[in-house]
Amino acid sequence: MNRMPEFTLFGEVIDANEILRVQVTDIKSLLLRKGFIIVNDISFTREEFAMFFSGFGDVVRFVTDPLAPDYKSSDVTVLQGRPDDIVAGRGQLPLHADGGTTDFIVDHLFLFALEVSTSDNGGATCLVNYRLANLELPESLRRILFGRKHYMRIINGDVEQTWKEIPVFSGMGRAFRMMIYFPFDEGQPASWECAVEGLTTAECRQYYRDLQAFYRQPRYYYRHYWTQNQLLICDNRLMLHEREPYSSDGQTRILMRGLTREPADELSGDMRS
Repeated sequence: MNRMPEFTLFGEVIDANEILRVQVTDIKSLLLRKGFIIVNDISFTREEFAMFFSGFGDVVRFVTDPLAPDYKSSDVTVLQGRPDDIVAGRGQLPLHADGGTTDFIVDHLFLFALEVSTSDNGGATCLVNYRLANLELPESLRRILFGRKHYMRIINGDVEQTWKEIPVFSGMGRAFRMMIYFPFDEGQPASWECAVEGLTTAECRQYYRDLQAFYRQPRYYYRHYWTQNQLLICDNRLMLHEREPYSSDGQTRILMRGLTREPADELSGDMRS
């Protein structure tokens, strides 16, 4: 296996032939140690991609998928980067972990680059090793992150949404994970907004800017620029991820996404050490 640059302290590159012959349990064990895996020069049809990731656990399905009208419940979501789609589009998608509710629990995230043009360097998928970063947090950030309630509300046109508390950390053992959502940068089309107990709007923005700057240090942060036929597997319990904005007309990036959750009988052991 080819290792990632040492300064990242996480991540692994695996040969395409090897990933297809290694036992799923061994891949999961590697993910528990490294957080994410990259596979270059691998090829999947939609059906092959679904068959591959469905072997990792229970598939997290979506009831509707406009790009797959024949699927009553879609195993694979195609992310085509439409400008009108904030979450799966071309603009910024801030740091977050997928899931966050009792009926939408995600343990492993799979992304496959079906089509990518390289007209510019935008659109990176970025990953944070939050476990290491949180061990080394400055005390000023630690007091807020660990000591205050964090809230988020969805932005939905003119309909005012209710603020909802988002636990910064959730679960036990192998279900343990960080669930924080970061706000969108000012000037970016936004799908949600954030608040923190006891902080003014200005103080909240500064807190998230400082926390984001800390997480984005090379020691904790990996920026992945896509090329065609790449596979990224991420342990959603260990990583936060985000998308950098990219060109609305000069770059094509079509990814297929799959999500799985561990069967209940596998959620044992302690991931926090």
